[in-house]
Amino acid sequence: MTNRNPGYRGEFLWELEIAAEQCVAMAETIPGKKYDWRPNSKARSFSEVFIHVATGNFTLLDVIGVAAPMNLYAEVPTDAQERFPGLIRRNDELVASIRDKMQSWLC
Repeated sequence: MTNRNPGYRGEFLWELEIAAEQCVAMAETIPGKKYDWRPNSKARSFSEVFIHVATGNFTLLDVIGVAAPMNLYAEVPTDAQERFPGLIRRNDELVASIRDKMQSWLC
């Protein structure tokens, strides 16, 4: 993997790609029946962690000008002042609602 985009934005996207590939590799390895597992009642499950990371990445990308996917964020305001809080609210909804491996791949 090589960074083909110059400047700060390119560096950011390159670093994000590395982390995303590692996260996807881990998600693919964990059996679907384990996606609801959590180490204790206060910790996030595997599915919640994966969705949290994915939606966080969508938010960070949106901030630097790469629009969050419309199929997941269609209801988020486009107004600059309302956009970021709207993305966070939507991320919380997705973390709370996606529970299994197949659903998580929609993100």
